[in-house]
Amino acid sequence: MTVFLPDLISTNPRTVSLLKSQYGERGGLILKQRQTTLWCVVLRDASSPGAWRYQCFARDGFHSHHTCGSFEQAVFEAVQSGYVVRCGDGLLDQVAQTPDWQRGMLVCDLIRQVNSGRVTFGEASRSLQEFDRRANPSRS
Repeated sequence: MTVFLPDLISTNPRTVSLLKSQYGERGGLILKQRQTTLWCVVLRDASSPGAWRYQCFARDGFHSHHTCGSFEQAVFEAVQSGYVVRCGDGLLDQVAQTPDWQRGMLVCDLIRQVNSGRVTFGEASRSLQEFDRRANPSRS
């Protein structure tokens, strides 16, 4: 079901309360920017007890997150940032199964490893090349 949230929020202030009754304990509300393939998921913040976040993602993985004091604040800030279309609950699971997502998550992990000194930039580059070779054997 696709719902354009600013219209609902402006015409019915109870919209966020209704969303909270559905997602407020477990999180998982997924919103999309209207003209792009950028999404966010509203969930409890794992690093700040009691806080919420909206975690932004695209087809190639997570990109950023924004910590907020409450579910309502996270929803409002996400909507203000352009995440205005409500998406189905299984969307993140679907996107996470794609080769683009898997490559993007590998890139994030390789950056983390380089930054922590576990691998060199050259080693990370070779790991990414190997992933690409396995994912696209015809291009090797």
